[in-house]
Amino acid sequence: MAKDYRLAIVGVQHSHVGSLAKWAGELPNVTIVAVADPDRERAQAVADKNGVDAVYEDHEKLLSEQDVDIVLCCSENSRHLTVTQSAMAAGCHVLVEKPMAASFQGALDMLLCARKADRTLMVNWPSAWNVSFRKMALLVHEGAVGKVFCIRSRYGHGGPDRGLPPEERGARWWYNEALGGGALLDFCCYGVNLSRWFLGVSPTAVTGMADRLVHDFGDVEDNAILLVRYPDAICSFEATWSQPAGDGLNGPVVFGSEGTLLAATQDGREGVLLKRSNEDIQFIPGEDPASGHRSGPEHLVHCLETGEPLFTPVTPEVNLEVIAVLQAGESAARTGQAVQLPPFEV
Repeated sequence: MAKDYRLAIVGVQHSHVGSLAKWAGELPNVTIVAVADPDRERAQAVADKNGVDAVYEDHEKLLSEQDVDIVLCCSENSRHLTVTQSAMAAGCHVLVEKPMAASFQGALDMLLCARKADRTLMVNWPSAWNVSFRKMALLVHEGAVGKVFCIRSRYGHGGPDRGLPPEERGARWWYNEALGGGALLDFCCYGVNLSRWFLGVSPTAVTGMADRLVHDFGDVEDNAILLVRYPDAICSFEATWSQPAGDGLNGPVVFGSEGTLLAATQDGREGVLLKRSNEDIQFIPGEDPASGHRSGPEHLVHCLETGEPLFTPVTPEVNLEVIAVLQAGESAARTGQAVQLPPFEV
């Protein structure tokens, strides 16, 4: 018989909180019992939208007063560690929105905290539930394009809160380095996570550039490019917060010795284009995700219920490597020097 889970939302600063709360609330054995954020107005708005009565400004007070099984953390990146530590001290499992943390040390401390508490720590990635990307990963692992030597991705838009005046945008955490803001952490992270998932091996070195090229507010970069070396591949990941329109691409491109893979939609179906030449192009539809693999909240509850291991791209171990790459990229952008990554053994 399935257990009933009481879930609290701690932090409502990440824009994905709305969809994650919706998906959590749709699960038959999950009840959202409380919302906490220092910005009470934002917390109240999320609570009202999801029919939640209990609203707090202090998550410690929430955890002391409410019986909670799962904490959904959508706080500023810099607060992921403290929220995780508090939640696990209260006996909760944690689902934290990507990226895992604002620093490698923060991510490492989160992983060690979860192990010590014997609780599940999962990092949510919208890309992990994407039909096209899941099919792409399967095709890579099956050898459909031979030896993969490059993965390229670009993620971008006009920047968070782009409907607000510049002075208001600049005051938001997204544009504050101390709070874990910046386009590099926000968007290069997707490419790094996807490449680690697709290639199945740890990265070895990172270089990159980052700068505020367009916006005149905040203290973070609005554009970044990382080059990441894997044992047998060189990958490039671009991020922008100053792109007003899309470029027609949809996610990563995988280049192999026998072909190229691109995410695509055809006749309303999500899937992948396999190109072996400019004439030999095949659309391969993806499969509808199985139950337990359709969203972050559903997957965490599924794994808790069944004992099934977390899906590769959402594990804390893989995401520790992702944060190591992002931090190395920040260092490389400041110094102009490539950063060698040590072997990952935790």
